[in-house]
Amino acid sequence: MNDRSMFSRAATAGALTVSLLLAACANSPVAMSDNVRASVHTVSVDPVVTLPADMYYQGPGQTGMMMLGVIGALAAQGTAATPKARLHAVMDANNILVQDIVAAEFAKQASAATPMKFVVGNDPADARVKLVVNMYGIAQSQGFGTTLYPSFNITATMTKADGTVLWKDTDFVTALNSDNKEGHTIEDYLKDPELIRKSFTSGSDLVGHMLAANLASAQK
Repeated sequence: MNDRSMFSRAATAGALTVSLLLAACANSPVAMSDNVRASVHTVSVDPVVTLPADMYYQGPGQTGMMMLGVIGALAAQGTAATPKARLHAVMDANNILVQDIVAAEFAKQASAATPMKFVVGNDPADARVKLVVNMYGIAQSQGFGTTLYPSFNITATMTKADGTVLWKDTDFVTALNSDNKEGHTIEDYLKDPELIRKSFTSGSDLVGHMLAANLASAQK
């Protein structure tokens, strides 16, 4: 790997780390006990998924600022306003709803990884999961690249009807994850909206898989 590639990947990794650390603040995990696990058979997944005020975007236009550290990484999001606005407009026009994608992928992965049945909706169940997307968007895997990959940081909280927390965990995927392969240029995303849907589905599916694996193995 040449010096330029090493430096660009370091800048990218630094910027993503800053974003994920800021997004994950105050999300302390809660492990599920064996007794609780044995008593929970059905879980409703709240279809109202909380999203951040704006998506995260790191494209070629933000590379220079990313190299200036934390302040540069934060300032770069100001320069990303135009591409983010274009992405939002395309998503709105094509009914691409991040909330629905995240809820569906988590329910699918959690049902596959555990004996519990997870269903998105408000039907009565033994427990309920609330999903909070702390950060989502698309970003480069290296500072001089044009391919943008999905990034997600998601917290899942399972509670009883009285509000008692039974399980809570946070996990994430960035452009640097080796399993994160659904990347495209900003031009391709805007030209073919289904690539946005496919990318966000892939990214949220990866995080859903991680959260489900954590739930399946978590013990107090």
